[in-house]
Amino acid sequence: MKDGLAIQKRVMAGTDFSTRVLTDVTGPFYTLVLEMTAPNVAAVESTMPRLFADKDWQANYQKVGALVESGDREIFTIVE
Repeated sequence: MKDGLAIQKRVMAGTDFSTRVLTDVTGPFYTLVLEMTAPNVAAVESTMPRLFADKDWQANYQKVGALVESGDREIFTIVE
């Protein structure tokens, strides 16, 4: 995951995104959450193709994907 985050940071340099990795302390073992904060959903939609096209990201995703049992995506609004 650290390698993937470094690649994401490089590819998405200059954007207003932040990412962090969280791991479980209760619940199912080996739960990992990749949290990304973006200005809005449109920014994510316009930036993700650039990340997904990166050859280093693709290679890293293949390694990480082989370790994943399941996953889902949720989109939240930050309420301050």
